[in-house]
Amino acid sequence: MFKTKMECQNNISTFFSYIDENKITLAKGICASVKVELSTLKQTKDINSSDADIIKEIEDLTENILIGNFNIVKRKYKKVRAAFMELMQHIKSKKGHHTEDTVIQHKQRQDQQPGMLCVERREHQENEDINYRRMQENKRASLAMVQNNPDIADLSDTNRPTKIAERFSEMYDNEWTEVFEALSKLKKGTLEESEIISILLEIVQEAYKICQQEAQSQIREMESVFAEILTGQKGYQADHADEGRTLLIQYRKGRAGIALERLHKNFRGKLNDICKKRLSNEPSDAGPAVRYARKAVELTWWMCVQDPPVYMCPTTDNFDQNMYKAYTKSGSNPEFFVWPALRLHKDGVVLLKGVVQFK
Repeated sequence: MFKTKMECQNNISTFFSYIDENKITLAKGICASVKVELSTLKQTKDINSSDADIIKEIEDLTENILIGNFNIVKRKYKKVRAAFMELMQHIKSKKGHHTEDTVIQHKQRQDQQPGMLCVERREHQENEDINYRRMQENKRASLAMVQNNPDIADLSDTNRPTKIAERFSEMYDNEWTEVFEALSKLKKGTLEESEIISILLEIVQEAYKICQQEAQSQIREMESVFAEILTGQKGYQADHADEGRTLLIQYRKGRAGIALERLHKNFRGKLNDICKKRLSNEPSDAGPAVRYARKAVELTWWMCVQDPPVYMCPTTDNFDQNMYKAYTKSGSNPEFFVWPALRLHKDGVVLLKGVVQFK
């Protein structure tokens, strides 16, 4: 008798949990049962070719666990686990799809039925207008509250600090792993693992540095231009603490995406310099290094246009073990840094723990 899809999810989730907790022996012990569950899952009618690829990636994880390639597993499992959870949610949602469609169609038929009196329509429109005005007033009040107050999040903002931190973590799981594996194959025998990691860390830190400088420069220029327009005086020094600066920062954040393509092009020169210096050649336009650099610029730019900016913790300051997770070895003394930690702002709470290799 086949097990249910939910049982499959629970068993495979246990496998992922063992990897997450570095319980290698336990993960090895359930590899066989995981393969059985995956075989069962393949036979369900809801599985398509894309879903089969996800199942194949889990099977690859079990093979790597069994032959001792635990470092590869640690780098890939988060991405695979996320894809598997989406797969299970997709299968689950299909069950209720027909019922949901029926409810929607019933509602549409009700809306199309004639007979609503003109008075009722007018009252309905008036209520809609009142609700719209209230919504706009609440939106303005919320904006005034969150301006320069990072402890209050605007949940309607898809580029708020917590979301940026989530995407930065996903970048480490996805783009970082892709380019790390590509460089490991390309430079096999000539570059140590720690050297490759150092190069990837430098790219992210340089992207943050350049975006930080660009963000600060933009606001200074905007202040100067507005002050010149209003006063007619060139070189007029605006008060950096006034409300106008806050409004400029908010305006710039709303339009910040426009600058991304220019920033990508500008950073390509820096990427070429890093690669020529440390890898002896420039990356190809379609290669993983360029994709990695573009993602680094995108996310660090959104960090720098926050008010106040999200803070990327330097890897040269005093080491705080509470702000970092272990790479492949645990301990208390760092050997080298792998991924930077993020704070809400310079003195703010930790948004994302970094990754470090311990001695």
